Amino acid sequence: GCTGTFCNVGWSEVLSNMSPYGWASFGIAFALGFSVVGAAWGIWTTGSSLVGAAVGAALVLFAMLVGVKFSLICHLMGGQVLA
Repeated sequence: GCTGTFCNVGWSEVLSNMSPYGWASFGIAFALGFSVVGAAWGIWTTGSSLVGAAVGAALVLFAMLVGVKFSLICHLMGGQVLA
């Protein structure tokens, strides 16, 4: 039981008098909390890498379009190279 004047005076008394169901609830809460933090961290790292890949892909796509346009211009001008 409680030894203090008002039950559960200090943290040691709270922890020593906690029921097994309280410990189970405490563990479940910590497990859920850590899983949410882990999921958020995974989404953050995956999202940042996807954004980086999208920027790189956009640059490659732009370079390919410039090359296609240049070859089209050369073809329309009869294959003459501008000097």
